[in-house]
Amino acid sequence: MDKQNADRIITEYLQRIYGFALSKTQDSYEAEELASDITYEVYLSLLRDGMIYNVNSYIWRISSFVFARWVEKKNKVRERGGISVDEVMEQVAETGARMPLALIDTEDAERAERAAHEDSLRLLRREIAYLGETQRRIVVAHYYGGQSVKEIAEGMDIPVGTVKWHLFDARKTIKEGMNMERNKGTLGINPIRFCSMGHNGRPGTTGDTAAHLNTVLAQNIAYAAYLSPKTEAEIAEELGITPVFIADIVADLEAFGFMSRVEGGKLRTDIVISRSTKEVDEAIYKLKTEAVDKLCKRFMPVWLKNMDEYYEQHKDSVYVPDGDLNLWRWSAFMWGQQDLPSLDTQVDENILNRFWIQRPDGGCYIANAAVDDDYTVDYDTTCLWSCGHMNRKSDQYAYLASVQMSTAYDTRPKGWSDNQNTDYDILYEFITGQLPENQPNLSKYQRLFTRGLVVRRDGGISVNVPVVKSDLPCLDLFAGIDLNEYNAIYANCSEQVGKLEASLYPAHMQEYIRARNKAYGTYLYMYFYRWMLDNGILSLPEDDRRGGIMTVVFADTLPTA
Repeated sequence: MDKQNADRIITEYLQRIYGFALSKTQDSYEAEELASDITYEVYLSLLRDGMIYNVNSYIWRISSFVFARWVEKKNKVRERGGISVDEVMEQVAETGARMPLALIDTEDAERAERAAHEDSLRLLRREIAYLGETQRRIVVAHYYGGQSVKEIAEGMDIPVGTVKWHLFDARKTIKEGMNMERNKGTLGINPIRFCSMGHNGRPGTTGDTAAHLNTVLAQNIAYAAYLSPKTEAEIAEELGITPVFIADIVADLEAFGFMSRVEGGKLRTDIVISRSTKEVDEAIYKLKTEAVDKLCKRFMPVWLKNMDEYYEQHKDSVYVPDGDLNLWRWSAFMWGQQDLPSLDTQVDENILNRFWIQRPDGGCYIANAAVDDDYTVDYDTTCLWSCGHMNRKSDQYAYLASVQMSTAYDTRPKGWSDNQNTDYDILYEFITGQLPENQPNLSKYQRLFTRGLVVRRDGGISVNVPVVKSDLPCLDLFAGIDLNEYNAIYANCSEQVGKLEASLYPAHMQEYIRARNKAYGTYLYMYFYRWMLDNGILSLPEDDRRGGIMTVVFADTLPTA
């Protein structure tokens, strides 16, 4: 096989080989040693062999063989002697590419001496992995690949003197590292896990935060550089692994704007990662609950009047399933909240805009995540979760759009990704009589039922969400409300919540948190819904009807009753 294809395959399998080694050894350092041996053997075999029809099987067969040989070698070693770092480095400089293999394969060497050399070589491989990418490539090419300084310079298109300097500096760095004990950081011993990930804005073609941080390793890489900037080597040491195994993930996170370079070339994580304590969570919960109680007692009569009058005034242009005022309120309040007045009209939008990142896949959003902390609070958190407002607009039909929130109260699949523009295209086709109930349309009907957009009742199928004529004015939930009084209550809550939150975020996120609180308040949406349920203003609909709550569709045609 040619070198180009061999390099490509090795790069593709590098992390999986490490995962195989880690599963076998249960130790990060030994896994690195075993992964290095496997990678070397696989690479030589790829270069030596011709056509390989099943690369995956081929690589795992070699991996199993190398692991068996590695176990046998470990079992033979009972006592390990010592060897000086100076001696190993002299051998590196003198014997070049074949030094590591010679030390491993010399059958005439005494067992203790060979074991001592192997320990030193393990440290040597570890420290090579901690080198920067350029130096690592040069060292591997020179000592393991047998390339001359001139050949390396030509291959990398850099001066010969630069290659010599890197070799000199690398030897010094390796020597220092081999004399140093490297310990796992906190995350290497007790890794964090994100309990939720999301975005504020528009996701791209590859998804959002969760699509790029879908492994525990990626989440811990991001978290390691969140509280303070770190180099790749510092992140790796915090995780208890070597930098070579995080390089691809770091490159992806940096390319998509989840991490950025700051002073000294260090990496900083630009994700709003929420982490809290039981005491802070419960204090914030109390502040929000008290604020909502004041707001609802003062303004709920006006909100109800605005919602109910809108429906009465526009009955010919608003469809509500069964004409049920309870279903209308579930969705109308969500719709009206979309235009929730800002607490501070002087909020500097430039502050917020700086945190909106344009992603390579066309997305533009602020990434967010939350750490799964090990504590429980003395209140129900499930009813306070929400995703939205989610605005969708059809690419196929004019005047067709929707707004929806995903919460614990509805019975739909949760989150933004399952809420598709095409769902409303299908619904529109049903409303306008373009969707006969037959075998070719079976999957479309299944989708409508899954999304709660239609229900089957009394032997027929009917639309399960409010539909508003596209040319109607928006529902003004805040008409007739003294916004100064409203904002005074809201702002007092926001300020106190902001003070509690400030200590939970690193310095580079605090400006955004303050601006966000001013612009969007304290996210009391679901507290309002709980208050309305507790006070009998809303009631939970039947299960099939719950699939359509907190949704409003805008169309030029209404469903027939």
